[in-house]
Amino acid sequence: MAEHSAAPLIRKAAWLALVMLLLMACSVVSVLMLDGWLAVAVPLAVAVLTATIVALAFMEVQKADVVSQISAGVAVAFLGILFALTFADELTRAHIPPTFEGAGE
Repeated sequence: MAEHSAAPLIRKAAWLALVMLLLMACSVVSVLMLDGWLAVAVPLAVAVLTATIVALAFMEVQKADVVSQISAGVAVAFLGILFALTFADELTRAHIPPTFEGAGE
């Protein structure tokens, strides 16, 4: 009978603790109510880091077969395209100033 090591379980618990710390960091940032680009950049960076940890540590994409790795890569590429299009839309959209008469309704 093969003996099971506790090392993988401890490693997974350490990764889970890091994900929980990132969750706490995101909560702290939301309470701080950052202004400007930091209000978007910090939570987005935390989300990307958390997704990377989940994909590599828990889903073990690096140990998966080639088709699964290609699928994960294509998913990340399309997500990047969607983010780029969203940011392009936001940056090129004309914003209504807060003094506009119909803004308070």
